[in-house]
Amino acid sequence: MLLKNAPSLAALTIALLTLAGCQTSVKTRPTSELPPGVQGVWQSNGYGYVLEATKEYPRLFHYTSEFCIEDEETAAVLSHYLTPDNLAYDSEGRAIYFSPTLEDYKIEMNVIPKLPQTCGLQLSSDPVAVFESFASYMTAHYAFFDLYGVDWENTVSEARSNISMQMTDTELFGVLSDMIRPLKDGHLELSAEIKGKETRFEPGQGSVGNAIDRIASRQGKDKQDLNNQMLMQYWMTGIRKTILGGKGKMTANKMIQYGLVSDDIGYIAIAVEGGYAGKGEGFEDDDLAVLQDTLDNAIALFNNESAKSVIVDLSINFGGYDFISREIAERFAVKPSLAYTKYAADSNQKTPYPISITPHAGERYTGPVTLVTSNVTVSAGEMLTMALRTQPNVTHVGEATRGAHSDVLEKLLPNGWRLELSNEVYHDHKGNFWEGQGIPPHVPLQIFNPDNPFEGHVNAIKSIIERLNDEGYDNSPSAPLKNGAP
Repeated sequence: MLLKNAPSLAALTIALLTLAGCQTSVKTRPTSELPPGVQGVWQSNGYGYVLEATKEYPRLFHYTSEFCIEDEETAAVLSHYLTPDNLAYDSEGRAIYFSPTLEDYKIEMNVIPKLPQTCGLQLSSDPVAVFESFASYMTAHYAFFDLYGVDWENTVSEARSNISMQMTDTELFGVLSDMIRPLKDGHLELSAEIKGKETRFEPGQGSVGNAIDRIASRQGKDKQDLNNQMLMQYWMTGIRKTILGGKGKMTANKMIQYGLVSDDIGYIAIAVEGGYAGKGEGFEDDDLAVLQDTLDNAIALFNNESAKSVIVDLSINFGGYDFISREIAERFAVKPSLAYTKYAADSNQKTPYPISITPHAGERYTGPVTLVTSNVTVSAGEMLTMALRTQPNVTHVGEATRGAHSDVLEKLLPNGWRLELSNEVYHDHKGNFWEGQGIPPHVPLQIFNPDNPFEGHVNAIKSIIERLNDEGYDNSPSAPLKNGAP
């Protein structure tokens, strides 16, 4: 998937099952239907794309100096984004600039005379080719080796001695996983189908994921089953039944819940930033329309009930689209503000690109807002966190976010496996760099029990509600929390 800021937006079930693999719901548009000026061969500045739009259908390649691998799925997504609304041209026709729907940030594509020599060649899918392409992608695009203290050149050299033509897929997957294991990046993932089973490795799953691992090992249970049980408990038992008392509204494809948690305190929990229309990728406008309707209704409730404060709960938020994050933030904004900046570390243009929010013109809540995050607040959930923290009416409470900000850059390996990695650098409105460490709250509060993440969230929210219900409550960052805030 092109320029996604989260694990892929598959439909989220009632149990909030882990967001699954990329599902392309668009088909490749013929070259004849692309805007004028796109026909030709183009190479991206950063991101490692080569686009050929000279034949009946456009083709997209993942290109490094050593490899060039065609990707039909990503070509379909790119052809969907190549519309007059999402394109800009330089005056000489030597470059085009494209962006996903509803985003201003653009990727530069420069015209080249012809496809690189390695593009379109038959490529072996043996373990050696897979290993070398994997290493090449990481070398060319990954942004944070220094942040995590990894000597990638040495890692590749040591791992290469373990690669053989005779090794099994399981053995190869293990070697590649070990190479990225020290990179505790929430946007780094290797996925494969091995012996008919989908297999994933994510080195940066965070403290809650690590706790689930320990419980699964100690109790001899399946990790995914435990993870699903925790998500069900969090979303259905914890929020729907206990926090909202069964009186809240679950909407937006069951990914948003809202209501009142006392006579005059509003509450909204957001699980992801996208997928609200339930139609899959390519229907971002539909997602936005559902979100706008949901926010209209939620904020009308808060305003009609004269809510003295609203809790925005992102304690478990898997991310999604940045434009969704900004749309949400603008419903609570009281002033225009720079939200964050970004640039591609693998490009030759590293000037930070500013991305801002403006208060929404329609239904909007401008009273005190308590933003709640944890180590399971990741990706576009962190963009929402950054955007909300620019506002003077917002107090950020809880645990630091995951610290995985880059849009996910997905690369196809010769055997069909896929690598997801981080190639972009984000800074908040003050220029702070939170990659890897997460965005720290104004007011620390434990959200999940570090030994048993099935516990903690409900009590944490209750302590926030108690604070807001105190006579003469104070919603400023310096105000103390009850029940365990340091």
